[in-house]
Amino acid sequence: MTSFRQTSRTLSLLVLGTTLCVTGTGCSWMQTALRMRDGLGRSLADRGMAARAGGDDDEAMRLLSQAAERDPDQIDIHRELACLHEEKGNGDACVRHLQRIAELESDDAESWARLAEALHEHGDLRRAGDAADRSLDLDPTNTTAMLVLAQLLEEGGRPLDALEAHHRVLDADPSNVDSRLAVARIHLDLGNADRAAPVLRSLCACPLTDDAEKCEAWWSLGIAYGRIGRWTDAVRALETGTENHNTADDWYRLAFARRAAGDVEGVREALREIRQRDATHDGGRKLANLLAANESNVRTVSAEGGLPVPRGWEAMQLQ
Repeated sequence: MTSFRQTSRTLSLLVLGTTLCVTGTGCSWMQTALRMRDGLGRSLADRGMAARAGGDDDEAMRLLSQAAERDPDQIDIHRELACLHEEKGNGDACVRHLQRIAELESDDAESWARLAEALHEHGDLRRAGDAADRSLDLDPTNTTAMLVLAQLLEEGGRPLDALEAHHRVLDADPSNVDSRLAVARIHLDLGNADRAAPVLRSLCACPLTDDAEKCEAWWSLGIAYGRIGRWTDAVRALETGTENHNTADDWYRLAFARRAAGDVEGVREALREIRQRDATHDGGRKLANLLAANESNVRTVSAEGGLPVPRGWEAMQLQ
């Protein structure tokens, strides 16, 4: 099942790529070109930016890389290359150019924050923390760096510290969707569905959340409702969030919720979807057998006959 964290990671990569890019035409690029030390470097950079504007990213990357070799101190060239490499999925190369930018702008908190974000997205957690700390030393209010440190705390198994850190992000930026999602996720993991649900409902209605974030919020709201025994509401929320949840495990969660809500036909539909994706799915097989043996008890939620309970809805927590 796709997790909040996975979705957030994908979204962060997209945002990072957009943030890194600079405008390749107009005054900004003209000033960069004028600062370059030799004619060949300027020519390479201009041809690279023309290729970028024309949609030939491979040629742009080749020419801009040559320009950077001739003049390694041009920040805008490194920004363009970081953006290109991020779009191509070349994480190490993207980080290398962001590292160079941070070195050239060593007193710029945002450059260190962007480096921290990229290092975190590409799994270099120790260096991500160091870069975020450097950013916050320069600007204690930098929310990008604050968010990276909050994410590191959560991933490091310190949910209460992470929750506090995400609330600090929200104190500085109340509209920060990543931290709002994280607060809901942590409350769910801690078993506080009643605290997660209001946050998730607000995200479902928030104009600042995009379609993927809304889908994730609806799905997790369904999990929260299931935790407190609101199974009809859980089914509706899960169904709203199914666009990015299409695995056999996801359909099993929906089948389980529909069964708890007494929707026999809905269970059958979900079981068909499970079989299409994984004919040997353990939960789907056991639920099908249980349904066939005793449809009159379709609303019973307990793990009869070894019926697996989806993560977050463990039997001891069901109401």
